[in-house]
Amino acid sequence: MVNNLGICNNCGAFLDSQACPNCETANSVRTFNIYDENVKWAVRYGYQYRKKAVLRAEQKEGSLHFCLHDASEVLLWIGGAILSGITWDLLKLGVKKLFAALHDEGRYDSLDKETQEVLSEEKKLYEFYEYVEEYKQGFINISEEEYKYIEEEMFADFQSEEIGKLGPEKYFILSRKEMIEVHKVAYEKSQIKINRIVRRERR
Repeated sequence: MVNNLGICNNCGAFLDSQACPNCETANSVRTFNIYDENVKWAVRYGYQYRKKAVLRAEQKEGSLHFCLHDASEVLLWIGGAILSGITWDLLKLGVKKLFAALHDEGRYDSLDKETQEVLSEEKKLYEFYEYVEEYKQGFINISEEEYKYIEEEMFADFQSEEIGKLGPEKYFILSRKEMIEVHKVAYEKSQIKINRIVRRERR
């Protein structure tokens, strides 16, 4: 729905060309791929799991961990815009126009609640912007309690992804020794991925 859209650096229009028809500025369009792995991670761990970590730290949720749904294309698009270096004012303008377009096309009501809130509430949009920016900075400024929660979720996801590559028909016939080795390799690969994201001093 939004993957091919870029955003104009001058007026915040979202479009699919390299020149903005509104301000007639060539090569002013900032583009990004919402299916990029880092965009997915930024929204999933930087925003979705960060919200859970904050609630847990404030003791508004228990200690259970959640397997969250995949983010919508709209949230991935906004996340991609933030990772591209867009300013808060330009993002706010672009999202306002995107919100209006989705309403006009009758697609807003079919979006999940999380996406609707980010599109329609400036406070939620700023929270999204702030959290993705902090992900972009490698989680260096978030609390240790919040970070440990997010790190556990990253390990769980990345290890499951590596183990899942075997397929259930192979995984469940592994010997105990083979299973330990599979988990070890999955852990090491997960660590490599996390090291690509995190720049804070880890304990």
